[in-house]
Amino acid sequence: MIVIFCPKCGGGSFISDEELVKILEGTRPLKAVIKVHYNCRACGDRFGRLVHENLEEKKRDLSGLGSQSSVVSSQQPIQQKTESEAAEGLRFF
Repeated sequence: MIVIFCPKCGGGSFISDEELVKILEGTRPLKAVIKVHYNCRACGDRFGRLVHENLEEKKRDLSGLGSQSSVVSSQQPIQQKTESEAAEGLRFF
């Protein structure tokens, strides 16, 4: 995670909004130009930065999430222990 500091006071900031400016077609890999709006935590000033992101990396990351969710759903349900089994697990020394 990259920390962006306010140009006015030097305080920390958080992302308040993102706006797609343009998709750069004809580039390999496919990239997008995004304007990220930040708000300063200290002075409340709003400022922005232009960034470019690799869309093919994002696509791979999202496709990886889909395979993880199917793995989680295919797991066995957790079996409930009876009170006697749970009591055996609790031993005080």
